[in-house]
Amino acid sequence: MSTPLTAREHPLVPVKHDEAAVVIGDLYRKACVSLVDSANNYIAAGRALIKKKAGLEHGAWLPWLAANADALGFTGRHNG
Repeated sequence: MSTPLTAREHPLVPVKHDEAAVVIGDLYRKACVSLVDSANNYIAAGRALIKKKAGLEHGAWLPWLAANADALGFTGRHNG
């Protein structure tokens, strides 16, 4: 018996992301591409993350990050 796919795993189910996550993800991706603008984009993304975190209730930060990881551009990243 196979496990049904979640909305995130199913290719035909659109995933609605938090608007802030999409904006932050765009800044992150731009920072990865342009060396000239990367520092400014990383700073802007960091400030936007701080603002978003401040607006969330206690305990909601990590679930928000997990739910929006792909919009933020944090998936598939390798450290080390």
